[in-house]
Amino acid sequence: MGTKVNGLFLHGDGYEGSNNKLKLLIRKGNESEQPHELALTSSGVGTNSTFIGNGGLSTLDGNAMPSDVSNLWTIRYKTDVVVDTGAAVNYTIRLKDKKGLESNTVTSGTQLPHPIIKFTYVHDPDKYITSGIYSTGNDIIAKINETNSTMSNPIKIYTAYEDKVTLEAFGAYGPGVVIRAELDGIPVQYASKIELSANESGADYELKLWVEGGGFTPSKKITYYYKVFNTIKATHSDIPVWGILKKAVNKRNLITIDGTIKASDSPDNNKGEIIIQFGSASRTVSIKGINNAAIDADNKNRIFHMSSKQLTLNLKDITLTNGKADRGGAINCGQGPINFKGGCIISNNTANEEGGAIYGSSSIINFEGGCKISNNTSPKGKDIYLYGNSKLYIKDRMTVDSGNQIYINPSSVDSYSKFYITGEQDITNPINIKIDAADIDDVKNKPIIVGGGYTLTENDIGKFKLDSSHSGFIINLDHEADAALLSEIHNPGSITNWGQLQSAITSAPSGAVIKLGPGTITAGSDSSELTVSGPNKTLTIIGSSSGTTIDADNKHRVFLMKYPHIKLKLKNLTVKNGIVTNKTGAGIKVDSYATGSLTLVDTKVEYNTVKATSGPVQHTGAGIMIENASVKVFIIGGSISNNKIDCSTTTYTSGTEPQGCGLWLGNSSTTVIKGNTTIQSNSYTKRNTGSVTCYGAGIYLNGSSKLTIGESGADDSVSPIISGHSRVSGTTCHGTAIAIAGGRVDWLSGRIINNGGSAQAVYNSGGIFNANSHTAY
Repeated sequence: MGTKVNGLFLHGDGYEGSNNKLKLLIRKGNESEQPHELALTSSGVGTNSTFIGNGGLSTLDGNAMPSDVSNLWTIRYKTDVVVDTGAAVNYTIRLKDKKGLESNTVTSGTQLPHPIIKFTYVHDPDKYITSGIYSTGNDIIAKINETNSTMSNPIKIYTAYEDKVTLEAFGAYGPGVVIRAELDGIPVQYASKIELSANESGADYELKLWVEGGGFTPSKKITYYYKVFNTIKATHSDIPVWGILKKAVNKRNLITIDGTIKASDSPDNNKGEIIIQFGSASRTVSIKGINNAAIDADNKNRIFHMSSKQLTLNLKDITLTNGKADRGGAINCGQGPINFKGGCIISNNTANEEGGAIYGSSSIINFEGGCKISNNTSPKGKDIYLYGNSKLYIKDRMTVDSGNQIYINPSSVDSYSKFYITGEQDITNPINIKIDAADIDDVKNKPIIVGGGYTLTENDIGKFKLDSSHSGFIINLDHEADAALLSEIHNPGSITNWGQLQSAITSAPSGAVIKLGPGTITAGSDSSELTVSGPNKTLTIIGSSSGTTIDADNKHRVFLMKYPHIKLKLKNLTVKNGIVTNKTGAGIKVDSYATGSLTLVDTKVEYNTVKATSGPVQHTGAGIMIENASVKVFIIGGSISNNKIDCSTTTYTSGTEPQGCGLWLGNSSTTVIKGNTTIQSNSYTKRNTGSVTCYGAGIYLNGSSKLTIGESGADDSVSPIISGHSRVSGTTCHGTAIAIAGGRVDWLSGRIINNGGSAQAVYNSGGIFNANSHTAY
């Protein structure tokens, strides 16, 4: 007994009884040794439930079964260790016969289990708001351990707070066992720290894990396919993505929303306004959307609340919808700048008191790149409510519905909100501005729309309108200041005749607007020129949209502007049939004592006549005369045409010099002609006897005057045209289109054509003519 037989056959007789039975003694780990009977028959080794027969065998990896394993005489012991996950165990095995002879002890271990994957440093992976890491199921750990992923169907991981996740492969292994990892075919030094970077489109990874060593069979090599996103996306109803977004805005500065994020009552902490904190220093938080991104508050709460003026919020390609609050259904801006960078929609939000979509208090709000605001609701400021010194910037396309409203509530006389146009814009419906009724006088004659580095046009201002409750006011563009003012309409009754118009001009307070109806106002038998006098008066006269004619009926000059600090704007008017004899400026005259500005918008100055019957030699400015005065002139649209200096009855012994039959610009004046303005067919006549020498049938510049024609970058087809001027037979004409007797002309865009040829069109005597590669003829 107890004698080992080394290299010799055991006795074939049985250990107990008969039938050639042997004992197989097996010890699992440190447990007691267990005997198992073996029955030897002619057909092989007999088995019981502890052993596996040779039928129906398969390998774990699906390969062919080796012949030595499937052999009839091979003993196959069935362990209780679970494949892949059960702990590896060493077994000692020996045979013993009835007489006590026994074999050498053989030690063999089961296959090592493959490791488990978790996130490094994430102690409560099911607390998704804490970690910001989640997947497409409601159990992130179960998901990342799935073994059936493929390259085309990877396991998706979302990390909201950082641009990476760190995986840890672990397991309960004994001495000498090592976890191995390969990431995209490259061995990983530490399986406890496998870093996967994330990006917006999802970073792809192939991770292989296995375990080896310790005297055990290595585990299977498992391949996992991962796709890691640094976006926030609703993936499962149990994942509180709204709550994750609430935390993300205060943990990182760049956030991408994929699809729709919607507030909900379940799971917990998945609703409530998203409050953006500034921390210890100023912050800029940028949120952009992909795949039709939307943040939907489901009418449960406001969407964003900016807590400090030290914050800047940038939004791009995202919809803010169904927000609800007392002030600012979608956003309460605080004082921090908020920039809508394009592709944003703010719709179906509700405020119980002010600002259906946005509430701003001395805030800066910037729309550019194309944005839409629609279907918001509030008693004050259906779309936007601006309190105090707020600034709203607009550039590019802005879509608003026909019932839109932006409400302005000044906090004091000098603290009120303004609009800034910072570039070419395309506003689909006019923006409706409502000003708090109690404070509207605080804003009167002050800028409410400003050109922020961009020159405003009448078309820009036409994209805004005042609320119907402000029928006594108008938005009026001051081209000199590059700002649109809130001007009060001054019509002390119906204006149908010349005397009523002069009375309105005289009684109008500075800053007022006189609005005229359609038709013609004609000079009476006892009338005189319409005089706008100062000092210190700003006045706008606007005709109907179809135009209003001011006809002097060849009785006298039409308009005279005199005394210092006068700003006169004429819009949608026709100024015609003015006449003076041996004087200057039959249509409009700005005398030499005047300072300030003259602005003509879509106004025609035509068929006005200076009659030269005697001295002096020079007769000037039949259409418009700007004497030697420090005056700024803006001519935008409209025309100066068919004005004439008539020399036919002159009896003056010296020769006659008609100058600037259309427009005469005196020393120190500055003039800008732009837009679709026509200066055409202005003329002079020859004397019955004596010589006539014309200087500038179209335009004459004197002294240090400056004239700009067109705009930089503007197409010639939408710029001024100066044409149809010619030398009268039997006379001399220096500059049929333009004569420059000092001063400077900058021709930026537009055309000077059909003026008798290039040799006659422009005459320059001591001035500067900067044609910018244009040719005048």
